[in-house]
Amino acid sequence: MFMALVLLLLVGLGVAAMYALWRLCGRLDQRAEEGEKATRKRPQQTEEAREVTVPLGPDGVAYLAAHRFVPPGAPRNVTNARRRAYAPLTGDEVEPRQMAEQLLHATLVSLVRSDCLDLQIAECEPNFMPPFPHKRWVMRVVRRERLTGSPTAEALDCAFDIAEQRTAKKGGSVDEGIPVDELVEDMLKVMRQELSFWEKAGVYADIRQYVEAALIDQGYLIPPVKDTWFDRLRHTRPSVNEGVREEIDRYADELAEALIEFRREHGSEAATAGETVPGGRAEEIDEKLLEARPPFDDLPLHDCLRVSLYEAMMSIRQLEPSEDVGV
Repeated sequence: MFMALVLLLLVGLGVAAMYALWRLCGRLDQRAEEGEKATRKRPQQTEEAREVTVPLGPDGVAYLAAHRFVPPGAPRNVTNARRRAYAPLTGDEVEPRQMAEQLLHATLVSLVRSDCLDLQIAECEPNFMPPFPHKRWVMRVVRRERLTGSPTAEALDCAFDIAEQRTAKKGGSVDEGIPVDELVEDMLKVMRQELSFWEKAGVYADIRQYVEAALIDQGYLIPPVKDTWFDRLRHTRPSVNEGVREEIDRYADELAEALIEFRREHGSEAATAGETVPGGRAEEIDEKLLEARPPFDDLPLHDCLRVSLYEAMMSIRQLEPSEDVGV
C-alpha cells in the first residue's frame, strides 16, 4: 500500500513537472512573439552576407517568394512563434499549412517535369480516417533516378530509400511506387534528424525550417546575430540577402510558369478555371474525384497531387499536440 502511494506521488510530481515545463515553453513563445513584433520596426543586427554559388531549387524559390506562391492569412489562436509563416521578401504573414504544401508541391512537380518521378493512381480500400475517409484511390510516386537539386528533393530521395527497403521487406514491388502519405512521413523523419529540439514546432514549421536552414547555408538568407543564450532561444527570422533579390524574382517567374503549365496540362476544369496562386491549392480542385470509383484512368494528376499532399499533412498534424495545450 505504501509503495503504491509513493508511485502515485511520483507520477503526480512528474505530471506536474511536465505541465509546468509546457507552460514555461508557452510563455517563452509568447514573449518571443512579442519581442519579434517589437523588433520589426527597427533594423536587426545580422551576419555578413555570403557569396551565393548554388542555384535555387523549387522549394527555395517557393519559400523566398512565398508572397507569390502562398495565400496570405494567419492561423487562429497560435501562440508559438515558430508555427507562424512569413514571406521573407515582404514580411507578410502567410498560411502555414499551404506554405508547407507548396514547398513539396513545387518540388514534386519539378521532379516530374524533369522525368525523375512518375505519378500514378492506384485503387485502394477506404481507410475510414479523416480527412477523406471514403476515398478509393491513392497516388503513388515512382522514382526513376536519384533526386537532387534542392534540400527537399534530397530529403525525398532518402525517404524513397527508407520506403523502398520497407516495401521490399514486406515482399512488395517498388515498381508500383510509394504512396504520397508514406513518402511525406518518411521525408519528415529525415528532415527532423537535422533539426534541434528547440527548432521543431510541428509538421508545417519543420518543413519550412529545414528549407530555411539550407537557404542560410547557401547564402540566400542571412541569420540574425545571436550572441547570448536568450538570443539563441528567441525565434528571430533571418533576412534576405539583398544582393540576390533580382535573381529570386527571375527564379520565381520560371517556377510560376512551370506550376501553371503543369496545372493546365494535368488539372481539372475546376482547378484551371479560377484565378489562384501558381500551382493551385487543395481547396481549388474538383471535389468529385474524392468520390471517384474505379477505373481511375481519367483522374487529373494535378488535383490528385494536391489532395494527396493535403491528406498527408493533415494526417500527421492530427497526431501532434494542439496549439494551446498547457498555455
